[in-house]
Amino acid sequence: MSANLTMVSDLREWPEIRQSLYATHLCGLVAYCQLGIITHRFRAKWDGQSIILPLVFVFFPLLYICQILVAIPLALRNLLWRPREGLKYYICAVLGIYTVRTSFVDEDGMVDDTSKAKGLALLLDQFTPRAIPLDRKWSDGRIFSFIVTLAPLYQCTSTSLLYIRRCTMQGAKLLDVDHRIGLMAIGASLALLGYYFFEVTGYDWQDTLCTPTTSGGIKLLDYPLGTLHKFDQGLGGDVSLIESIDVTNKHVYDCVLAACVHLIHLRFSGRCFPLFEHRNSNSHSIATATILPSAVALVASVPLIVRSFWASPARQVVWKGDKLVRLLILLALSYIATATINSEVREVKQVVGQHVTTSWNQDWMWKDPWADFLWPV
Repeated sequence: MSANLTMVSDLREWPEIRQSLYATHLCGLVAYCQLGIITHRFRAKWDGQSIILPLVFVFFPLLYICQILVAIPLALRNLLWRPREGLKYYICAVLGIYTVRTSFVDEDGMVDDTSKAKGLALLLDQFTPRAIPLDRKWSDGRIFSFIVTLAPLYQCTSTSLLYIRRCTMQGAKLLDVDHRIGLMAIGASLALLGYYFFEVTGYDWQDTLCTPTTSGGIKLLDYPLGTLHKFDQGLGGDVSLIESIDVTNKHVYDCVLAACVHLIHLRFSGRCFPLFEHRNSNSHSIATATILPSAVALVASVPLIVRSFWASPARQVVWKGDKLVRLLILLALSYIATATINSEVREVKQVVGQHVTTSWNQDWMWKDPWADFLWPV
C-alpha cells in the first residue's frame, strides 16, 4: 500500500492510493506469470487457461491458494491409487506443476495427437514411470529471474504485512480499494512462494510417454500404465477410458472457488450481494452474500462434476452441459468483477470529492513503527 498507510501527516489523496494500486497489481501479475512459467502452465492449452487464469487472478487474487486447495483432494486420490510416489511428487503436484514433454512421437512412430493438442498435462494426472523427476541446474537465466522477482517479493510481502496489521487494529477503517490492494498483495505473495520453491529447489518433472523405452520411457500403447485414469476392457477387447477426476476442468473449479472466497471476503469487509455496496450487517445479508452464491456455484458445477465421474455413454450430453456451465461461470465472474470495481470507484470518488465525512480518511493518520523497515510503494 502507499507510504501513507504507515505514517500520515495529512489526508490521503487519490494519486497516493492509485500509485499503490498500480504498483501492487503490476507486481502481482508478474508474480503469477512467473509462477505459470516455472510450472509450465503457459504451455498447457486446455481452454486457453494460459490467458484466462492470469485475468481471473487480477480480479480474484486468492486464486493460487484456491488452486492448491482444489489440488489437495486430487493428490489424496492419487495417494489412494498409487501410495508409493514419494513426498516430492505430492508437493510438486499440489503446487501445480505441469510435466515437460520431450516428444509427442514414440520410437514406433505413433503420434500422441490428443496430448499435443491439449499441451502439457498436470503432474496430478500422472505417476511413475510415466513422469520422472528432474533437477534443473543453476544458470544465468535462472539467477536473473530469481533477482528480478525480489522487487515484487518485497512490494507484495511488505504490503501484505501492513494490510493484515491494519485489519487487526480495532476500529480501523479501510476503503474498498485498500482491501483490493491487500488481497492482491497476499495472493501475489503466495504465488511468489510457489515460484521460489521451484526456483530454489530446481524441481521439475518430465513426461516419458514418448521417450524411447531404452531410456526408461514407455510406449504410447502402454498409456494405461502411466496415467492415473481408470481403464476398462470394453466389448471386443478395446480399452476404453473411464474418467475419474477430469483434470482439464481443474482450473474451472479453481476459478469458482476463488469467486466464492472473494464473495465471503466482501461480506466480512462490509459489502453485500448483489451490488456489493456497504450495508448494515444482518442475517439476511450474510445469507445472500455468502451462502446463496456458493450454493449457486455448487449447483452450476454439477455437469462438470458429473463429467468427472461418469463413464463414456453420457459423454456427449455432459459435454454440452459442460460448455454451458463454463459460459455461465465466466458471466458470473465478469459480473462480480464489474460490480466490485464499480463500487470501489464510486467510494474513491466520494472520499476524494469530500462528499462524505473526512473522518473516513483521517483514520489513516497514524504512526506505525513498522514503517522503519516496511515501506512499499
